[in-house]
Amino acid sequence: MPQPILKNSVSQFAEFLDLSHETGDLRLDHVVRDSRAWTADDIVPEDCIIYPGSAVEKEFLRMAEFIEDNPLPTVLRHPSQFDMPETIRLMREVKKRLDRPPNVVVIDKLPLEKISIEQATDIYWTIGQLIGKNVAQKWSGTMVYDVRDHGTPLQYGVRGSYTTVELLFHNDNAFGARLPEYVGLLCIRPSLEGGISRFCS
Repeated sequence: MPQPILKNSVSQFAEFLDLSHETGDLRLDHVVRDSRAWTADDIVPEDCIIYPGSAVEKEFLRMAEFIEDNPLPTVLRHPSQFDMPETIRLMREVKKRLDRPPNVVVIDKLPLEKISIEQATDIYWTIGQLIGKNVAQKWSGTMVYDVRDHGTPLQYGVRGSYTTVELLFHNDNAFGARLPEYVGLLCIRPSLEGGISRFCS
């Protein structure tokens, strides 16, 4: 049964839903009552959305050209390989906003239609390092992970992110030896329907 939407869309990719039914009778020893505990009504879209601007877009396109001319495995990409002062400024602002409530940022949007998926992945990997240390996404050491419906039914050994099942709220990479301080998602091809990313305080 679809859940009621509590607030209009922050952008075309985000909605706030009433998901209180997922928590059940939750008992907490410590209740957070400051601005870290927010509801949909507390969210100001302008606090969550950053528009990169043309200077950052030009740097991204130059990065894509460099990546094309200088092939390397994604995990060997590093910010020091690129001349990107505007992107560094942008990511400093992103990190500053991530470190204060509501601790969610949407960069809207990057010129993905002008570059390849491989170039976009390398750029995403690179700029993520401007916020924090990249960590493995799977026990096997996979560093970059696609969240995509593979047409596989949910069963033992199949990750939910390979299926169309609804994923309930969770901490990403909670099983990891090194937990991520921040979680980033790169949306390359928005779904025609569904595929809503949800966040909670």
